[in-house]
Amino acid sequence: MARLYAEYVLPLLGECKRVLDVGCGTGSGVKYLGERGIEAYGIDLPSLESDWKMLSRKNMISADATAIPFPDEYFDAVISLATIEHIGTTPDESCLLAPEYGKARTAYANELLRVIKSGGRILLSCPSKSFPIDIQHAPTSDCALRSLRTRLAERSRIHFHRTWGKYHLLSYDETRALFDAARGFTPLPLKGYFSYAGFQEGLFKKLVQAYINNLPAFLRATALNPYVLVLIQR
Repeated sequence: MARLYAEYVLPLLGECKRVLDVGCGTGSGVKYLGERGIEAYGIDLPSLESDWKMLSRKNMISADATAIPFPDEYFDAVISLATIEHIGTTPDESCLLAPEYGKARTAYANELLRVIKSGGRILLSCPSKSFPIDIQHAPTSDCALRSLRTRLAERSRIHFHRTWGKYHLLSYDETRALFDAARGFTPLPLKGYFSYAGFQEGLFKKLVQAYINNLPAFLRATALNPYVLVLIQR
């Protein structure tokens, strides 16, 4: 996590002084930014509070991402990595959509835009629904292509999934539609974002690295990109 924030996130923040990490997990990103002079806050579910013992509780808040407890235009930037795909999912399985998932995701997008200043930025990511292989989540019970999982996929911690209909992952187009009120929506390069820790050593890992690191800019918002990674400007 420190590598990700040092090499990828921090350069994108520029001169931002006050930052919110939505879906901050253990809070390691908040801690990293705080140690570098940024006024950083994190929100996540109450179940993660036990991981925040070594962090300032003033900066760590148990909250729902669809109702962020901060004033309008309070932050220069918001970070929300690998979080949006869990918004609007069922409590018992975070990769299954709840009946009102659309309303929840609209509220989430509106809240992220609400709490940043005019000209502020949002860094958002999730695996792409348009790409048929998920390198981050385990198969869900509604995964239409579950039977196509191979021994290679299991060893590599990836799985095949459907790219159509209702699914917890989002495409670039679906993400852009949620943030249609934003002034800017820029697909970002994947190089430097991944540590590749989940892959086996050897040829497969090298092929994945080469593909991700050399994906042309004009393909970033297409079905050939395995990840939605965007910088959104208010």
